[in-house]
Amino acid sequence: MAVDTQLIKVITRVEVFVPNAFTPNNDGLNDFLFPATIGIEQIQFFSIYDRYGKQVYNWSNGKKGWDGTFKNLPQEPGVYTWHFDGIGIDGLHYYRKGIVVLIR
Repeated sequence: MAVDTQLIKVITRVEVFVPNAFTPNNDGLNDFLFPATIGIEQIQFFSIYDRYGKQVYNWSNGKKGWDGTFKNLPQEPGVYTWHFDGIGIDGLHYYRKGIVVLIR
């Protein structure tokens, strides 16, 4: 006779976390900005905009996140806005937005 135990974690809500600052200086700490999610099945988009409203980053699968560059040029320190849209485990769309400070 065999006995097995399985741990089941029940997700009761959908959460999206994005840091409010990051330091893309290639020191291995906080070099990429990306959303950390709970209960999101698919990311529709995660975009970053500069203070003039120009999109400087758009998420695509396989990327680590925004590295603080646009067209391979380091962006200026300052405040940027981010927009997130994803589909949760409940089939609903979850849209979030906020700001992040790029520190050099």
